[in-house]
Amino acid sequence: VWALGEMLYTRLGGFPSASGPSSIAMTPEDQRRPRVPLRQIQPGLPVEVEAIVHKALASESNATYPSAQAFGEDLRRFVRGELVSAYAGGGVYQTRKWIGRHRLLAAGMVMLLVAGASVGIAQWRVRSQAIWGLRYSQSVDEWVGIYRAAQMLPDHPLTETRKRLEQQLTA
Repeated sequence: VWALGEMLYTRLGGFPSASGPSSIAMTPEDQRRPRVPLRQIQPGLPVEVEAIVHKALASESNATYPSAQAFGEDLRRFVRGELVSAYAGGGVYQTRKWIGRHRLLAAGMVMLLVAGASVGIAQWRVRSQAIWGLRYSQSVDEWVGIYRAAQMLPDHPLTETRKRLEQQLTA
């Protein structure tokens, strides 16, 4: 598994992962030295590929792939757009991968969400307008009642005085 990881690192990075006359002649000490992360060499490289290669190159037996078959299966999962075991991404990573595999279903879900939100907003607006209309009609009814009550009151004495003043001013 380590040799497969070393070949992939050399192919992607352009040089062996550790110093030595060749990657085959590396000693266990060379293999344990820190490596330049592949994404520093190739910035556009997907983070999953980097994780797969670095897991294959891990010096501890519990941190590497148990077999070349497991290594190959992780690479196949990456190619299919599935989650890889070497990269423990969070919920956003998992959601992004799921959407990548189920684009049509994800688009349908988004459309349903937008439609549901639109219906909810429309119902809220109708309800708000109905409440406003009810309050407005109650207010109008109240003002009509006040106006009618005011018309039933006798004229104020100032009204007659005002009429006499207006007649004197116009005459």
